[in-house]
Amino acid sequence: MKFYNRILQIFLPFVFLLMIGAVDFGRMWTVSTRLSDAAYAGAAYGAQTAETAKDTQGIREVALHELGLLSVERAALMLDAAATQTVAVTPDGFGAAKGENGGGGDIEGKAVSVDDYEILVDRYCRCEDDSSVDCDTGTCTAGSGSRRTYVQVRIGTNFTTIFDYPGIPPVIALEREARLRAR
Repeated sequence: MKFYNRILQIFLPFVFLLMIGAVDFGRMWTVSTRLSDAAYAGAAYGAQTAETAKDTQGIREVALHELGLLSVERAALMLDAAATQTVAVTPDGFGAAKGENGGGGDIEGKAVSVDDYEILVDRYCRCEDDSSVDCDTGTCTAGSGSRRTYVQVRIGTNFTTIFDYPGIPPVIALEREARLRAR
């Protein structure tokens, strides 16, 4: 009996660490998937037309809504205000990702805010021969084809592990990107 108790005393801490590691890996996978989905949703909104490709604020709002940080009503109100340009709507926090809560949801009981995410929106144009051209004034030269507009959305956040693991940093920067061609 003492032999089995000793084995349990040795292996139980390792099993516990493996369980915590599996939970952390699952949390990180979930955050990563949510970032990918939000980047794609923003890029899909921007790729609808040449006009939506210019709507960087709308693209950000769609990405934030996909992350669950904006209600449908607030996102619609902000998009309407931006479209009519009667109210300047600029949520704070589109600078560096500053979150300490791992982002990606209320997993640890901490509130997640817009400040926890960095959302970068880029619109660029290329000719069929892959040469760069200005999206507003540029035209492709003869033989280089027609101008193609692309929308790129990059979203990042800092993920914090539950436990400090040896050899693994406690804060891991996660970033996902989506790039779509506008119609």
